[in-house]
Amino acid sequence: MGLTETEAQAYVYLSRRGPHGLSDLADALKVTNERLALVLENLTAKNMVNSAPEPSGKYYAIPLERVLDEFTESAKEQAKALQASKREFLRAWRAKSKDASSKS
Repeated sequence: MGLTETEAQAYVYLSRRGPHGLSDLADALKVTNERLALVLENLTAKNMVNSAPEPSGKYYAIPLERVLDEFTESAKEQAKALQASKREFLRAWRAKSKDASSKS
């Protein structure tokens, strides 16, 4: 799913052990708070982790089934876009090829 090792470790840890604050999670994973903040930002952008509102501010994992459903939907949308690009590219290719052959 395109995760770094630390991203995967953070997701698995939160999935198995429940919500944790940044410092506690950084200690558990043996990474700096700064590094973990970037990891959690990436996981949040990928809709795999979210944070509770203040004052707790703890991070928690989105259930794996929901993550996989969103990943699958995203992949389907990307495939549709790629198919549309392919059709457009082939249409343009054929038009250029037709022009080139008529000029020969």
